[in-house]
Amino acid sequence: MLRYPPSWLLGVLLCASALGCAAGGGEMPLDPIDLGDFPATGKADAPVVVEVPFEVGPSAFGVPGESLLTFRSWGRLTVRTHQDRDLSWERLQLVAEGEDSRRRSWRGRSPYVTVAADPAAGGQDYTLTILNWGDVPAYGTLEVMTEASPDAGVEVVFNSPDCAGCSDPAGDLRSAVYNVIQGAHASLDVAVYGINDPTILDALCNAAEDGIAVTVFTDETSEDPTNSRGYYASLFGAQAGLVHCGVHIEAVRSYGLMHHKFIVADPGTDDAVLLTGSTNFTTAGFEENHNNVVIVRGVPQLIESYRGELGQFTRHCATGRLEERTWCDECSPACTENHSLDGAFGLPGGESIEALFSPNDDAMRALRGATEKVYLRAPDPACAADDASCVCRISGSRYVCEYCAVGADGWGLLGEARDRISMSMYSATDSCFALGLIRAQERGVTVRTVWDYVKSSSRYSRDDYLCAAGVETWISNWGGRSPLIRNHNKTVVIDDTLFTGSMNLSASGSIKNNENSLVIRGHEVADVFADYIDREIELLQELGAEERAPVDCLCTDLVDNDGDGLTDDQDPDCDGQRAAGVVN
Repeated sequence: MLRYPPSWLLGVLLCASALGCAAGGGEMPLDPIDLGDFPATGKADAPVVVEVPFEVGPSAFGVPGESLLTFRSWGRLTVRTHQDRDLSWERLQLVAEGEDSRRRSWRGRSPYVTVAADPAAGGQDYTLTILNWGDVPAYGTLEVMTEASPDAGVEVVFNSPDCAGCSDPAGDLRSAVYNVIQGAHASLDVAVYGINDPTILDALCNAAEDGIAVTVFTDETSEDPTNSRGYYASLFGAQAGLVHCGVHIEAVRSYGLMHHKFIVADPGTDDAVLLTGSTNFTTAGFEENHNNVVIVRGVPQLIESYRGELGQFTRHCATGRLEERTWCDECSPACTENHSLDGAFGLPGGESIEALFSPNDDAMRALRGATEKVYLRAPDPACAADDASCVCRISGSRYVCEYCAVGADGWGLLGEARDRISMSMYSATDSCFALGLIRAQERGVTVRTVWDYVKSSSRYSRDDYLCAAGVETWISNWGGRSPLIRNHNKTVVIDDTLFTGSMNLSASGSIKNNENSLVIRGHEVADVFADYIDREIELLQELGAEERAPVDCLCTDLVDNDGDGLTDDQDPDCDGQRAAGVVN
């Protein structure tokens, strides 16, 4: 890594600062300081880094103080500010203007902005403005660093909310979302259930005001200012709603929820990017709940599948554009489109990726095979057999018996497992998925599961069923078991295959909500997620959590364990051992 500035540049900047080149609000700044040329750097090259001190005068009458610099870039680089919290901690903003582009950071502490010039076109000249929105002068260091352009393929990002030694609980999660937004050149399509993070709202507004076509698809609950589940203030609010800065909002009238969390940037170009995952674009999603995102570049067919999902919203489901067919007025499964035949698509290194969209692509079937559900007055005795491929659970006064692996695809992805299955899930109520995990463990597969503290307390969560069968089961205790801090991942690793996205493993997730799930085949990405789940379990142990034992779960698993027709609290001997005094 090359670090400078040259002595002449440092002297000029310090001198210029002393002369007042950093103007206060309303003052005319002096001529900008030229930082020179920055070369394009590749993966094998050391980045070029320039660090220079800056001083910016205070704002006045709502006009920020500003300091101007210029540079020429022949590739991709990031400019960021660093302030010493004890000396200067003002709200700053960076604006980089080129010949045909403009990039703005959010207003805050330590903002940054990334620009990308085409070296084949001869590079690009930029004017960089440091704006100080604070009431006193701001001091610090400006860092300019060249970067290699991102490779085609898959990038994975997690946050670290419960990491005691981490400076930012969001890790790189917020930055990953922000960078995709800021890197767009022509268009941004955002489909997200929850959004309120100020950095992301600023980035979307900046993009729209800089001429990028920005559309946000969200659930119809956010159109209603009285609905506490929605995000009206962020989207439509009079003070800070995105609609007021040029962002187009499409409210989706889903059969369940428009529960997506993805971004498509610049489709149809060489720079097209897809970002998807488990996180809502909220401050809690970035800093408190445990979440992930997957970023995909260089797979245009996949991005077209996601555009197809957005297209059906405007054709069938957008409020105010509903078709006259009354059976379609809730964007029901009868009206949503099947994209399951769109993939899989190739990735660099011989891996593959495909997207499955709920409700019509039947992502749950891909994961655990086809099923049939029957309601009975008593459990089917065949489901009590040791090798049964069905499970009956109590539901009110009846039993729901689910018959699993009934199609030609057997147990789906679960049936392919030979070595490992690792799961980190917000909500999983699907009985055949749970039985598939049990059958995998019985054939020698190592199965590890992490569950959310709140959702696992639901009567229909399948964690107790797995625990009772001896499957490794951990209940998150994030934030000291705070009910407001969630294990929000929706991830299953099956050998060298990853299943991840926005969908919980529940009836709502698979047959009601608009959701997306990725199936990525390749050991590198699968290993990253499996290692992450292992680290999460290690962290739970450090925080005092213990693996649950079968004895803790046999009487809360919703099944008849001793064949007497009674279940859980209806059965004084619910595990077949209490009467003999085996279990305390």
